Amino acid sequence: MTGRIISGALVGALILFVAGFLWYGLLGIGDKPFSQLPNEDAVVGTLVDGQLTSGTYIYPRMDRSGGATSMEEWTALHEKGPLFEIRYHAGGESVGTAGMFVAGFVHFLIATLIIAMLMRMALPSLGSFGRRLMFVTMLGVFAAVFIQPSGPIWFYYPWDRAISDLAYGIISAFLAGLGMAAIIKPAVSIASDGTLRRQERDAVTA
Repeated sequence: MTGRIISGALVGALILFVAGFLWYGLLGIGDKPFSQLPNEDAVVGTLVDGQLTSGTYIYPRMDRSGGATSMEEWTALHEKGPLFEIRYHAGGESVGTAGMFVAGFVHFLIATLIIAMLMRMALPSLGSFGRRLMFVTMLGVFAAVFIQPSGPIWFYYPWDRAISDLAYGIISAFLAGLGMAAIIKPAVSIASDGTLRRQERDAVTA
């Protein structure tokens, strides 16, 4: 079974890699929620002149280190607006480096290995291709629904970005599930006549 777990995870990671390239790269669907900055040169110039170091900045930010009025001041600024978050990278970077692609694939592989191990534990209940596909897809649905809407709900992020990333997560999980469900199979399944049917085992066993 180890051979199927590893090969299934590798195929799933490859599918996720290709899906991400299509969604965010070739088709550019993931770019649609992003807007162009008005007065771009002036805004960028202000950030550069401010000598920001790379990091994440939020306004207004509550001072939790103390101060009797820090909560009151934050509340007043929060109610007045504007509210924004900046993820700032001070230096430039090469586009699409080999290191980035390798790190991205490793990230996907870790995720699909986790899914593959969960599939292995659940295989007695996943005798059919459809059940295994649904299992992988629902894991993706859970992750996407749990993570993506939190931005708009708690931090006032626009919903268009969350919906785009939500759709990407669910669609890519379904596509990865097609490959993984075809490879990671139980050793014994139930035939249509209700009898047990032994499938071909892995050449590599645990």
